[in-house]
Amino acid sequence: MSKPDKQTISGWKASYYAIAGAVLLLLAAPSYADIYKSDVIKIYGDFRARVEADFDSQNSSGVARDGRNRLRIRARLGFKYTPDKTWDFGMRMRSGSDDSQQSPHITILDFDDNDTGDAHFNYDKWYLKGKVNGGAFWVGRNSLPFWKQNELFWDDDVTPAGVGGTYNMSVGDKNMLEFNAGYFSLPVGMKAFSGEMG
Repeated sequence: MSKPDKQTISGWKASYYAIAGAVLLLLAAPSYADIYKSDVIKIYGDFRARVEADFDSQNSSGVARDGRNRLRIRARLGFKYTPDKTWDFGMRMRSGSDDSQQSPHITILDFDDNDTGDAHFNYDKWYLKGKVNGGAFWVGRNSLPFWKQNELFWDDDVTPAGVGGTYNMSVGDKNMLEFNAGYFSLPVGMKAFSGEMG
């Protein structure tokens, strides 16, 4: 079998771009939805698809890599069980590599014939939460419980394991003061932990 010439390869790439563009036009924008909701159980999820152009970047070792174009997705599915006003239990599964605690994206098509990498699914949340007079506490793996203005300080995709607590106190008639505390093991990928933070 003969090797395809550059013009044929270029035609294939153009076809890939056209298909990817059509898929993205047909898909909704990044969306979050309650799939099912009752007084006790909530099932929710979100899906994102994007074409990503990556130029002048470096790999994790700091070595420059060739430009690349790829079709990537993120998929998450979770549930929350609330049997009463005091307790709730939740779990969420997400796409992403076992080796990345931060990125939930997986490459499903690389237009430059690079390796697409790992495509795993992992539980990034599993927790038990209790509410008591003016406060709450949780144990398990969950979002960081501290307020932040944006994700520059902490990426929302990184979920530590440990314990967290919140207490709200009224200050005057219209104001609230919130205290947060926690002690966590920090994730290294999705299945291992290294180091603590308090």
